[in-house]
Amino acid sequence: MQELSDDSWVWSGYHQFYLTPDHNWPTEWLVSGTNGIVSAANGVVRVSTGIHTGGIRVQAEFAATRPSLDPADWEDIGETSIHASSGRLFVTSYMGEGEDDFGNLASNGAGIYRVRVCARGRMIDHDGSKSQSDEEYLIEVWPARFEQDLSIKLSEGYVRQTGMNVAQRIIPPQPPRS
Repeated sequence: MQELSDDSWVWSGYHQFYLTPDHNWPTEWLVSGTNGIVSAANGVVRVSTGIHTGGIRVQAEFAATRPSLDPADWEDIGETSIHASSGRLFVTSYMGEGEDDFGNLASNGAGIYRVRVCARGRMIDHDGSKSQSDEEYLIEVWPARFEQDLSIKLSEGYVRQTGMNVAQRIIPPQPPRS
């Protein structure tokens, strides 16, 4: 199993945390995602967590090209596309606290990026509250063209608990705003 290194704790609230251009809490509500784990709209990425409220371990990385992936290391994996018009994208806790440990994930400046979120442990404390949960996330960001949201893998427990039907929820990504 891939171990997380150089990870930090991020606060999740109402089953979510974000990637934002300015460390601020999004002013518009984002849907929970078409792939069960990650969605993007209006320059913000929403990551869906299992825990309702609490700390989760996160490692976030920028890559110059699409990183390799071993799905066996993770229970849930999804991808989305985002237009980072400001050239900035930061891990942000639920209430808008910036997480400076990760730096700017839009390292190539303004443009379109692909965001992959890998998770494990989302069912351990599902819908619970814990200051330091057992959930772990790997966020990988790289420059790419816009693509449809993708569900690479979802655990049976998550699908069963949430009643999610991924096949019915796949929708095209929103194009960049002018």
